[in-house]
Amino acid sequence: MDYINELSNMLDKTSKNARMRRSKEDFGEILERYMKDKGYSSAILGRITGMSDRTIRRMKGEDKYEPTREMIIAACVGMKLSYDEAMHLMDRSAYRLRYDSPIDSVYLRILEYEGEYSVAEWNKALTALGMKELGGGRIQARPDMGDSAHGHKRKEIPER
Repeated sequence: MDYINELSNMLDKTSKNARMRRSKEDFGEILERYMKDKGYSSAILGRITGMSDRTIRRMKGEDKYEPTREMIIAACVGMKLSYDEAMHLMDRSAYRLRYDSPIDSVYLRILEYEGEYSVAEWNKALTALGMKELGGGRIQARPDMGDSAHGHKRKEIPER
């Protein structure tokens, strides 16, 4: 019977992924929906990602505004999106991440962690690798939020 439940779960996930791909929503609409579903305002997501709330609002609503891939990844990490949700959002942007690109493969690995680490924690790792930081680079930890701007206890990022 366990295999029936497992197959049913796989079909549900496949069906959900297919619905996401067929969605008619544009990038801004998807970002706005994810923010609403997960309870993030522009100000809160901006603080978590180091971007201004104005930048987040522009990402949600201005057709001509094209956020960088680092901004999009920061938003995905900040909202703790699942890998599928993050790829759905990325698919509606001007960017395609590919495993055959060294920089893109790092970004894809970050998305695979599904928000386990904060944007600030990833930025430390990216800086150590000589790569561009995610988001706006203005993340400030608050004393009432633990060690990170995300409210998580600080932990080391393991090598996989």
